[in-house]
Amino acid sequence: MNQQDSDSLRKFAYDSLGHSIVFEDFSRIYGRKTITWRITVPGKSDYYLKRHEHRSHYLAEVRALEEWTQCLPDKPWWSVPEVLTTEDELGAVIITSLPGLILEETRVESSFRTKLFQLAGRFAELLHSSRIDLSSESASQTYTDETLDRYLLVAEPHIDSATLKWIDSVVRRSDAWEGLAIVPTHCDFSPRNWLFREGKALLGIIDWERSRPGYFVEDFQRMIQDHWLLEPQLKDAFFAGYGREPSELEWRQANQVVLINAVTGVPWSISHGDSEFEQRNREVIERLKSVL
Repeated sequence: MNQQDSDSLRKFAYDSLGHSIVFEDFSRIYGRKTITWRITVPGKSDYYLKRHEHRSHYLAEVRALEEWTQCLPDKPWWSVPEVLTTEDELGAVIITSLPGLILEETRVESSFRTKLFQLAGRFAELLHSSRIDLSSESASQTYTDETLDRYLLVAEPHIDSATLKWIDSVVRRSDAWEGLAIVPTHCDFSPRNWLFREGKALLGIIDWERSRPGYFVEDFQRMIQDHWLLEPQLKDAFFAGYGREPSELEWRQANQVVLINAVTGVPWSISHGDSEFEQRNREVIERLKSVL
């Protein structure tokens, strides 16, 4: 971020919250170039200022928080940040800070962790079954041939030809996406974006920048490749909250989403200098060879 951008964002924050505020930089030092500042108003509240790498992510987060989540039923057990204000020209948003701890980063008692996964499944079902009007929005992840061509072309320099050929055969099966409707999805739904308060069955859901109209199985892909492999009881709890288990076909489709994200994740990781994420994606691809 250059000095002019920094000055513009600070002015936006000062104009919105006053000049006595304190900034703390929570931006990632690698990977996606999203600017995230925690802003404290002394004696009052905390907020986050976010400006995403891509403008589409800014628009998605604002839409989800201002429109989508407002269409869901009353929320005694779940919460999301509220949008305080936006600066459309900068593509920046200031949102309220939710109380609580990030589940993925916090050690909690096993039964309580299981309860939180059940609540997460319950929230996912609320979102997927909601009557949010998507008629004016494009479904950006319907995995058309054109979309798949683009993904595989970008991955081609980084993945061996035999593996790419196998991937192509899997994701273009005649029934690859059969029966899947387009619904609202969070698309980064996992414990790294869930907040909880110790001892209370409350769930906060943050980081909506990847939200979009898509397939409901897209909201499982983060957990399929880590949490549910290591702790299968968390999968059972999640789907108890969700109200049903995916069918055999839907499980395959969910794993296809995992595969596509891993394939696109390899070149993305390389271009962003994230070697750890690159290796993780390569391991996912290898594991799915025995699943798909």
